[in-house]
Amino acid sequence: MALFGLYKTKKEKHIEHLEREYKACLYFEEDAKRDQARRGYNKSASLEDIIRKYEIKTLRAAEDIYAYKPTQYAKEYITSLGTVSKRYFKNNEIAKALELQEKALSLTEKLYSQNTTIWASYYIESLMNLAMSCSQNNQLDISIDLSNKALNIIEPLYSGNTYLWAEFYVILLSRLATFYRNIEQIINAIEIEEKNLTLTKRLYEASANPRDVAFSEYRDTQISRVWLSHYVRSLQNNIMLYLANNQIEETFELANMLIKLSSNLSRQETEEEKELYIALFDVVYLAYYKNNYMEKALLAATKSFGIHEYYYGRSDSRTQKRMNMLTSLEEEYAQNEKQTQDATFTDLLYLAKFVADVNEKDVIDMESFIKAFGFIKLNNKIKQELLNGADVDEVPHLENGLRYINKAKELPKMLYDDNLKSLTERAKTLFDNNESIGIFR
Repeated sequence: MALFGLYKTKKEKHIEHLEREYKACLYFEEDAKRDQARRGYNKSASLEDIIRKYEIKTLRAAEDIYAYKPTQYAKEYITSLGTVSKRYFKNNEIAKALELQEKALSLTEKLYSQNTTIWASYYIESLMNLAMSCSQNNQLDISIDLSNKALNIIEPLYSGNTYLWAEFYVILLSRLATFYRNIEQIINAIEIEEKNLTLTKRLYEASANPRDVAFSEYRDTQISRVWLSHYVRSLQNNIMLYLANNQIEETFELANMLIKLSSNLSRQETEEEKELYIALFDVVYLAYYKNNYMEKALLAATKSFGIHEYYYGRSDSRTQKRMNMLTSLEEEYAQNEKQTQDATFTDLLYLAKFVADVNEKDVIDMESFIKAFGFIKLNNKIKQELLNGADVDEVPHLENGLRYINKAKELPKMLYDDNLKSLTERAKTLFDNNESIGIFR
């Protein structure tokens, strides 16, 4: 220590120099990022290079000052390790990213063991960052172990303070589901992503609802858009997981939800929202197509092509892929229209059985029979001779009749109620076994 504090030692001067160096590097880094934020989508490669240069300089300066003042500069050093490792990860420099993330994890683990309250978020983020890099390095077992370790820490924290930990939690769940999917543990992935969907739906709705007292912290337009992105991503992920597990019917309602949310994403405010919007109609198309809703699939494919053409231009390979997909779908749709299949009265009865079963009825009643009209465009003979000219066209139209007939054939035997039984007896006198009563919708 210098005499009476009037003079500084070489060490003290060196430390002051390091502190000034760190603050200067950090200032230039943040200034470059502010410039980047002002440009929005119009980011330049040169500006990215400048930011990268200052991020690395800031890390070196943080490491130098941390060596002398570990208590005061631990957070700054850990933050800088995370920033540069993400940059390396983004540039596919996985080995460099891993080196920094392992260093950050070692440090945060030690600090977390000393004070769980202060260092929980730093430790969890270090676990998550390393898990992502390990996944890119085909070390998925390690990624899953690290993620589950983070999950065990974050779940009680989320229960105690939803507002503070919610976004950490949903990002972790989404990544863990992806890791399981990548090692083909689809059931585990579905279980986690379904949990994530419940959570993101709740938080998105709360963020947009001024009357939700329990989640009053989320009543903010920008925060609402953050939760919109998380909700849309989880819907997309669930659809793709259900398709991978051949749970086709579960995807239909999720696709309908995405369509409702698509208008909220049509004005993209971030690069992330843009990417979600571009992917949205591809996922919706797959769900509708697999469920055999050809008209809806065609509309989704048309929308997807239009979005890709707008963002990338017609000659881009991504746009060309959607154009080929659309052309193929249009041809398939036209072919299906030509091959419209006739329906018989027996088909109609099977559909009535299916409707009754869905509505948890013990017998096939007249209400179920009438609802089954929605699957078939009835011809004049059945309308006039059996139904006495009743206006059955008002019955809501339904699709996939052939699929539901097959399901009905697998159901246990069900009896007709008295009204329907007398009607079926009369139908036997009007129609031959294979006579058409109309065509499936």
